Amino acid sequence: MIWLDATQRHHLLRMEPDDSVIAWRIRLRAHTALELIDNGPESFVVGRMLADEIRRHEVTEWGEEAWDVADADSQGWADLYNSFLNADGDFGVDELDTLADPIVFLYRFDVHPDFANWKMAALDAFCRLFSTDAIIVALYRQAELSLEEFKAVGFNVWEGVGIEPPMEAREIHETAVWMLRDNSLMTPLAVTDYPKECPDATREHQRWVRALSERQG
Repeated sequence: MIWLDATQRHHLLRMEPDDSVIAWRIRLRAHTALELIDNGPESFVVGRMLADEIRRHEVTEWGEEAWDVADADSQGWADLYNSFLNADGDFGVDELDTLADPIVFLYRFDVHPDFANWKMAALDAFCRLFSTDAIIVALYRQAELSLEEFKAVGFNVWEGVGIEPPMEAREIHETAVWMLRDNSLMTPLAVTDYPKECPDATREHQRWVRALSERQG
């Protein structure tokens, strides 16, 4: 068995703009081999996902602007939010079929190679945590998925609003190319397409994830 173990930090009192950023921490867990459970944990962490969520309309209720929240949080968020602004500086959603609320920025996605065939299923399951009004954005270079794999999970290259389109897909490499999923659209990958078998998890898998976390944060 394999599952997402997700937690979020949601400020009830917001003193600064970036207090409106909801931080998600997701651990991908898998069961230990049955014969080993008596002598250790029932599961180990085999991957991780780190993401931030901005609920644009909720931010407005707090008297803030979503752009200010993004800008206060990080350069990555500022660059991402800029890609949604038209030439007049307004949020443009004509290219999307959804309300684009919330916006979810997945900035870390690591899965141990032994569980690589579960990466698309894990990403899809994460996206399903959010409403059909949501858009989820990930960096192409971070997730280590091919363009075809991203598209299978409903992601496409995000060209932005009123900005120059990115390089051709065949030329995508280690650059900050955004991949976007509009949750209101039907996704090619269905839950029935998820893998039917999962390897047993070991302490070594968890050590791999922990070492990666210590290096990258």
